[in-house]
Amino acid sequence: MPIKDVFKEKWQYMTGSIYIPKELLEAKGDLLVHISDTPLMSYDAISHLLKRLNPKWIIHTGDLVDNIKLELSFSKIDLYRQHIAKLTRMLEMTNSEVYISLGNHDHYDSIMALNPPFHICKKADVLTIGTFAIAYAHYIELLKAYDADIYLFGHNKYHKTEVSTGGQLYLNGLEQITVMDITNKQYFFLRYPIGTDDSRLLRMRIGI
Repeated sequence: MPIKDVFKEKWQYMTGSIYIPKELLEAKGDLLVHISDTPLMSYDAISHLLKRLNPKWIIHTGDLVDNIKLELSFSKIDLYRQHIAKLTRMLEMTNSEVYISLGNHDHYDSIMALNPPFHICKKADVLTIGTFAIAYAHYIELLKAYDADIYLFGHNKYHKTEVSTGGQLYLNGLEQITVMDITNKQYFFLRYPIGTDDSRLLRMRIGI
């Protein structure tokens, strides 16, 4: 990456944006965006990214409002519903096909009450594009039952993004936003905005 782009990426990250490399903006193929474990504070930056890229597919691998830990504190369900409505509106405004696998801090009935035009599964599923298969789930353990080319997951940073010995690609949506040019088989890894991990872990952050 040229030095000026390095500084631009760092500046956009520090100011709460998501840097998009020139090569990605100029990509001509059909794009797929993978995100996971998204706290409320990341929504605006992700929305801007989606508007600029106009991906054909979006896959979210769960914990849609990751700053609200419903599994630990269900009393926050009303706040969760407010935030999930914002995320749903944001995703509906794209022209994308949206696929969601729910996480341990999600609430199926609250999401379905919004009647979103998305493909929603409680555990795991496979998106097939031509002969290309993409398995996705919140937990990597649920993907073992599927035969696919790419495996998308979230939830736990201990399972790293990697290429298996068989050539399959495992992508952890906590580590980065992944954008795939499906047509040209190119992959771009983008940083979530600053403070995303702090919000996921419910840590207070002071300054930038």
